Amino acid sequence: ADSRVKVVTLSRNRGQHIAISAGLDYAVGDYVAVMDCDLQDPPEELRKLYTHLIDGGYDAVFGVRAHRQDKWLKRFKANCYHAVFRRIAQEAVKTECDHANFSVITRQTAGHYRLFKERNRSYSELVKHLTGNVGFLDVRHDARHSGSSSYSLRRYINAGVAFILGSSNRPLIVSIYCAFISFFIALLFGLRVAYNYFIYGTSVPGWSSLAMLTCFFAGLQMLLLGILGLYIGAVFNESKRRPLYLVSKTQNLMDKEK
Repeated sequence: ADSRVKVVTLSRNRGQHIAISAGLDYAVGDYVAVMDCDLQDPPEELRKLYTHLIDGGYDAVFGVRAHRQDKWLKRFKANCYHAVFRRIAQEAVKTECDHANFSVITRQTAGHYRLFKERNRSYSELVKHLTGNVGFLDVRHDARHSGSSSYSLRRYINAGVAFILGSSNRPLIVSIYCAFISFFIALLFGLRVAYNYFIYGTSVPGWSSLAMLTCFFAGLQMLLLGILGLYIGAVFNESKRRPLYLVSKTQNLMDKEK
């Protein structure tokens, strides 16, 4: 009933970061705030973020949850996710577990964000990729009053893999290193067998070591092919150029805002 509350309903759930992209596509203000719906990031803190953005001349300001009120299991999953991402991320985009999507950005930053069309995206990391003029400010973090987080360990892994595929080719470089290491191990083993044969006149007594090495290299080869397949799949999905989302209905939005 409140005309100031504007709603964009998507045809189906495409994930949190796609939904944020839909909201930014419809946002028309000079400044845009992004926050989760569970209210663990209090709306009252938006004024602090906005003031910090104006005073510091930033393009975006993210709230830092100095004292997280999440359960230990969620904090553990988040810490693992960000630790792995910091290791793998190739670009100058570094992720931290103490801040997520709670932020205020300028209209220009929102406009630049709309230009990026890749499906594998993370709002906070993409904004930090768009501009180096990003500020951070400690904000209050409240306990969750009802319900539970939908981010299971599986969703954390899927989100991490998706964004790593979209932002870094370092796993491919690591796979090349693994291939060289495997070749070196095989070479050492071959030299050992040849040494025993020519010096001591002994051959391989059994097939256990051979079978072990065969399984090892076969598994490593499948791993490398799997990594390559993930990138091929990501390229395939991007090449289809499908829309990120479909809107089923809107509420309290004028035509000029659509």
